[in-house]
Amino acid sequence: ALCTASGPATVGHDVAVYRIANGGGILSSATFNSSFNNNDYALSAASDTTGAVWIVGTMQTSGPIDEDTAGQKNYAFAMWKYASGLLTKTTEFFAGAGADMGFALAIDASNEKWVLGYSSNSANAGPDKSDLVLSRYDAAGTARVAGPFARPAYLSKIGEGAGELVL
Repeated sequence: ALCTASGPATVGHDVAVYRIANGGGILSSATFNSSFNNNDYALSAASDTTGAVWIVGTMQTSGPIDEDTAGQKNYAFAMWKYASGLLTKTTEFFAGAGADMGFALAIDASNEKWVLGYSSNSANAGPDKSDLVLSRYDAAGTARVAGPFARPAYLSKIGEGAGELVL
């Protein structure tokens, strides 16, 4: 089971992973709290051929922790790997323009990861400042393309429907 959770021992929301037995008992669990001590969100997950679970989402890098509190909030894309009871962040990307998030993850037979998401782009005119992102990572979670995410298309009005974010 994968979730984003908060509790008395956490700061903001953290990524949490639970490995559940067929009978319903918890076999292992792990949580991740970024060094920013803000909110961390798990948005999609998939398993590779080794049985590791890969997770994509976002980490809040600055701004008020309470999502209802006014103020600028910045987010970095993150990818985590859960294997052998350990949850580790393998990848982080922040373009510096507001928000970078991975919303969908697919893993092919060679364990390469394909991530669909968006990245803020302050250069865009008008109210819509999000670029559609399709990224490719190798089996270890390293970007296959150097530099920032490729931005092959423009995504307007993100959040108004999930149909744009299907792999």
